[in-house]
Amino acid sequence: ELIQESSRFQPLAWFCENQEGHFADRSWHELWQDYVREARRFNGRALTNLIGHDSVESGWKFDNLPKNFGQWERNHCLIVGEFLRRHHARLAHEIAIYGFPGLPIGFGEGHFPALGSEAGHPLRRLADLIGLTSRSHNISLRVCKAYLDSSPLYHGTPRPMGTAVLFPMALLRVADYLQIDRQRAPIVLLNLREPASVISIQEWKKHLAVEKVTPATDPRGLMVTVSPSIKLPLYLQLRELVAALQLEMDHSTAVLDEIYGTRIDLGLDQLSLTTRRVYSNLHSQTFRDGLSYVPEKVGFSADPNLLTLLVEPLYGKHPAVGIRELMQNAVDAVVELHAWSALHNKSAKALDFPKQASEVVIEFIENSDGSWFVRVRDKGIGMSSETIQNYFLRAGASFRQSPDWAKDFLDESGRPRVQRAGRFGVGAFAAFLLGPTIRLWTRHASADKVKGYSLQASNDSQFVEIRREDSLPIGTTIEVDLSTETILNFGLPNLLEGLGRRTDWFCWDWPKVSRRVVRNGVTTELKQEFSLRLPSTKSPEWAAIRPKGFDAVFWSFFEEPTLVCNGLRITKPNKSLQGGGRFDWPENTQLRKPCLDVRDSAANLPLTIQRDELSREDLPFTSELRRDVTLSFIAHALVCGPIIPTCMDGDGPLHSQHPLVISSFSTYNAKLAEREYLSKGLLRWCSSEKEFVVCDPWLYALLRTKSCLVYGMLDSDSGFQHGSILEKGRTPHASLCWNAHLGRSLNPNHAGEIGSHFLNEICQHGVGALGHRVRGTRVVASFGIHLKPSIGKAIKVTSLKFARSDRQRFEFQSGVVPDAFKLEEIMQKMEGYGAKPANRQNRRMKPDLLFVAEVATKPSLAKPESLIARIWNECLGTSAIPFNPAARRLLINRAQQHSELKIHIAAWEEMKSTDSKWAGRLKK
Repeated sequence: ELIQESSRFQPLAWFCENQEGHFADRSWHELWQDYVREARRFNGRALTNLIGHDSVESGWKFDNLPKNFGQWERNHCLIVGEFLRRHHARLAHEIAIYGFPGLPIGFGEGHFPALGSEAGHPLRRLADLIGLTSRSHNISLRVCKAYLDSSPLYHGTPRPMGTAVLFPMALLRVADYLQIDRQRAPIVLLNLREPASVISIQEWKKHLAVEKVTPATDPRGLMVTVSPSIKLPLYLQLRELVAALQLEMDHSTAVLDEIYGTRIDLGLDQLSLTTRRVYSNLHSQTFRDGLSYVPEKVGFSADPNLLTLLVEPLYGKHPAVGIRELMQNAVDAVVELHAWSALHNKSAKALDFPKQASEVVIEFIENSDGSWFVRVRDKGIGMSSETIQNYFLRAGASFRQSPDWAKDFLDESGRPRVQRAGRFGVGAFAAFLLGPTIRLWTRHASADKVKGYSLQASNDSQFVEIRREDSLPIGTTIEVDLSTETILNFGLPNLLEGLGRRTDWFCWDWPKVSRRVVRNGVTTELKQEFSLRLPSTKSPEWAAIRPKGFDAVFWSFFEEPTLVCNGLRITKPNKSLQGGGRFDWPENTQLRKPCLDVRDSAANLPLTIQRDELSREDLPFTSELRRDVTLSFIAHALVCGPIIPTCMDGDGPLHSQHPLVISSFSTYNAKLAEREYLSKGLLRWCSSEKEFVVCDPWLYALLRTKSCLVYGMLDSDSGFQHGSILEKGRTPHASLCWNAHLGRSLNPNHAGEIGSHFLNEICQHGVGALGHRVRGTRVVASFGIHLKPSIGKAIKVTSLKFARSDRQRFEFQSGVVPDAFKLEEIMQKMEGYGAKPANRQNRRMKPDLLFVAEVATKPSLAKPESLIARIWNECLGTSAIPFNPAARRLLINRAQQHSELKIHIAAWEEMKSTDSKWAGRLKK
């Protein structure tokens, strides 16, 4: 009942507004929602303090309270108890006014009176005074006095309802402190209750450590005697408690004297504390010297200059990183403003922003004396003075990890409403990579026009003055004077293209980030190379997965940028920002790794503190990504795959392939040309006359053929094409093209050696990637180098003579072959095709080795084992893909019943209809 939006427990008058020494009470519903978001993010220590070590070790986490009260666990009650503990003083006041949460209002059995809410009730003022006395336990006595003075119920009288109410308030505060000895926490009761909360146990230990509280030699003092066997943490806690008790006595004495000390006429001057001083053996040098440890609070601390000393070793001598840090802070501020505006039902367009077209503007500006500075101005949420003090100027303190940030930017489930580029709270200090001095102007979106702030600081500043500013626009502006080293590194003022590349970190189209150079009144815009669409990448060239812990992971076929996280490239800050973004990609995926755009509001992507690479190269979502890439391949095969067998296609072996297909292996040694090479599962098309699959043991068996025509080349140049080697109606069995490019630097003898190993492997084992058992093989090979190949003894070798050719030809045979193909004719046709002109004399280049083989096979794999085979079977069953358009459409319609594959089919159909380069034929 307390935390419902319609709860009768609403903030009380006067306390519902900001007062001196008191922030306005918020509704219980809002307080609870904030607390839930915080509780979902409790770290191990905070949770252990509440529910105990055993519950934390078992993996218990708080998500929300079960709607059915009967399903509440003990841990749920402890979480609720912490919420009530934080607000118990205010709650006590409101109970006196509104009654008790969960009980009906009234005076009957099971009822609870709400005296303070009944207008005209004779006890209404008394209920308010009782409640205020309870609330005073957690607020200043001066705030209580201000409330009494302002209330029309009491008319500013020093004795409301004839009471000296501030005196029992003072007594309550001091008496609670003074009840600290072991009588308050008997050991028997502790053993009976067995509290789980670490905080509760620690409080019991504190009481047990206080042996006695007795009068001191000072007639107005008390002596707190503590056991000498206490540990350091308990010593420090008790020392702080005694100090807090003395502060409370001082505060209460001063306030009572101010309010009652001069009221001799009413006799109120007699109301004061008898005990005004507290002593303890904790402060005795003899006691301290007798302890087995140094009784001081010692921990790690940092020199004010530490972070500035670490900035360069941490990030290296790369001024571009400073630009990235300022850019990402500005982008985050813009994103947060839009989330904040939506939460508070305010139009961002109506806010008082700086006059600029882009949300973030970065300007490199030359001064009249030839020096330079950079200005970064955003239309973002801005900062308060507290944010500047506690986070912007504090090393390692991230505002985006604070409860204040969570209040506005975590949703009801505890997930961030915004995707943040920044993480580690070092952005302001990284700006010193650019130069020695920074200047800042800022105003928060919720602040009046007169509540802006500015500061100036250098990398050796010990004190920073935050100045109040009038008439600042909402947002933040930062300027940094560029050092000579930074100016040279950026190539200012001449090499603007280089500057554009080195500072081009951002990759989204929103918030819009503009970069420009201003010199002699002339402004030159710097181009943003990539502009990925938001709020979601809607282009069919981008696919999406949504793994646990991430908002989304978009992937595509582009080679750059390899990895983007929340709009920023994850790459080393070299001259052109190319490279980087490395992540492990399993070879048995059989497709190249895609480029990634990761949306990560929870900061789960494992980045290094420099954020220029992954802290570990295995992605948390590799399995989901591999699956989705494979689904895209199958969808592409259905929509854009071959329409005739590859051996009849004049465009050669690279036609109609998915953009992530590895077109060939480059090999530089004989080992890769042996069984390991031919057993690698390149996703090449293997087709019969009516249908096709990809090169895989289980899928090959779907073609139900007795032999396979394997043809291709080994070459140091990639320009040669086979063309169509068979005509329609001439493919009684399967056909497979298998090429490899050896590299231009390979010498002819080595090429001959690799070719010999390659042919030997085909003759004895066929193509291992098909997973078949070989009954026999027949191979015809054409060498462009004058070298007779060495071949296994079990293979019959015959030299062949073809007309009008200077190439060597050999026939190799092993086992029994049905001779379904006329291999000599196919070879002559293959040799008749050429490549691009090699030079001005228009000579035609020929591969080092051309080969065509007939491999008689028996299927050997009964179930799908590879990733591509398992997903193919899941989506298409035991169907190969037909060439016939009507049959292909029927298979596509059936495949669309698979919800994941359906998305990829729609994407490829859209790309095909719009002539996307990714859906067209690949020309090597």
